[in-house]
Parts: sequence; structure tokens; C-alpha cells
Amino acid sequence: MDIQKDLEEMEARMFTDELLDKILNEYWQEIVPLFVVLNGEEYEAEERAFSARLTKKQAGKFAELKQFYRSAAQFALEFGFPRGLYAGFQDLFLENRPEKSFNDLVGKELFTMPNMKKYRFFMWRNKINRAQEALKKQVKDNEQSFLAAMDATWNERFAGVLRISFYLGYRYVHHIVVPMIAPVPMWVRMENRMLITEHELGLIKSLLEQECSQQGGQISFPPEWMQED
Repeated sequence: MDIQKDLEEMEARMFTDELLDKILNEYWQEIVPLFVVLNGEEYEAEERAFSARLTKKQAGKFAELKQFYRSAAQFALEFGFPRGLYAGFQDLFLENRPEKSFNDLVGKELFTMPNMKKYRFFMWRNKINRAQEALKKQVKDNEQSFLAAMDATWNERFAGVLRISFYLGYRYVHHIVVPMIAPVPMWVRMENRMLITEHELGLIKSLLEQECSQQGGQISFPPEWMQED
């Protein structure tokens, strides 16, 4: 057996186009959005209208831009999962686990300098920026607003994919360890810590946050990597 090859083939079967599509279509139903963006139907309508106004050459550039976004999202899927696994094992075996696992393992790595330069996501982000600027020069000024909305929407999608893929890895540790291996005190501790992680990811809200939402407002703090010092 070629173990390394077998592991890579297992990964390829896990991180499929179908899984990415499922997350992209459904993540916003599961987690609190970080940004105010178009919802799925609004975005699709705006994209169709924008595409209908493009020349053949512009359409080719636009298709390339969309593929760059897709490739960056695929990287996010593959990036988040193993870091969620790592966070899950931290919860099992560390007495003093990091307070914000996702922020430490994903946010500070992928969205802060110089760490972000280590990963292919940085390359895709640069490709996206260049393709965006090139297309902006080819369309009318009043059509550039969609490209800005497109970038904001995909930034939200990246954040969604990262959070869901991280949680998939995190829950997989619970899935394979708790029922079969871990003693009761260990998985009780992990259950308690899971609530902290789920809140950090925006999967659950505190009672105060729920009350504010019901009153028409919402407490929503940006993740640490987006905050100014």
C-alpha cells in the first residue's frame, strides 16, 4: 500500500464539489452572518442581470473571476476541516484549551499578516483582486457596484465555508471518540466546551443576543482578526 496516496484519495472523496455546493447553499441558514450582504436569491438575480449586459470578452473574464472565487472557497473547505479536528482534540486533552479555537487556528492564520502568506488562499485572493480590477475597467461605472457586492458576498461565503468546515472537523472528533473511546468525564467536559465553540462560530446565540434579536436589534461583534488594535 501507498499510505500517503491512500490518504490523499480519502481526502479527495471527502472534500467534493457536492459538499462545497451544499455548504454554499445552506451555510447562511445555520450561522449568524458576519457581514450584511445579498441573500442567495437576490445575488443570483443580480448576477444574471449583470451577465446579460456583458460582451463575449467580458463574459469570459467574468467566468474566470467566478472560478477564482470558487477555488478560494474550495481551499477554505479543505483548510477548515483539519483545524476543527485539531480543536476537537484540544478540547479532549488540554486542561486549558484556547478560549477561541477558531480565531486562533483559522482567523489569525488566514486573515492576518504575515501568516496569511503561507497559504494558497492568499494566492487566490490576489488573483481575485486582479481579475476584479481588470473587469471593472471593461464595464460601465454604474455596473461596478455589482462587482463590489459580489466581492462582499463571496467574503461572507468564505467565512461561512470556513466556519462550517471547521465545525465538521470539530464534531467529527466528538463523533468518533465520545461513543467508543473517551471516558464519561472527558466527554462531559467536551460537551461543555462545545457550547463555547458553537457560540464563537455563530451557530448559537446567548439569551441576551436572542432577546436583542427579538427586539429588532442584534449584538454582532466582528471576529478578532477583523478588529483594529
